[in-house]
Amino acid sequence: MLLNNRRGQSGLWSYGISGDAPIILLRISDAEKIEIVRQLIRAHSYWRMKGLTVDLVILNEDCFGLPAVLAGADHQSDFLRH
Repeated sequence: MLLNNRRGQSGLWSYGISGDAPIILLRISDAEKIEIVRQLIRAHSYWRMKGLTVDLVILNEDCFGLPAVLAGADHQSDFLRH
């Protein structure tokens, strides 16, 4: 994915990503693997609490509604803010 990047850091800005912090990218294409999304969201919250700044990017490669699948999750509101 990085090798295909042609836009540089400024190309991230329209997605709300500064590019100043490390980027963690999770590509998900199956709603049945949603638990890894929940785990990563919890990890992101923990890292922020400890002062580690990272941009968390979740790339939904399927048509399922990720927020709807996460409904009822402890960190749903955190997910929707970031």
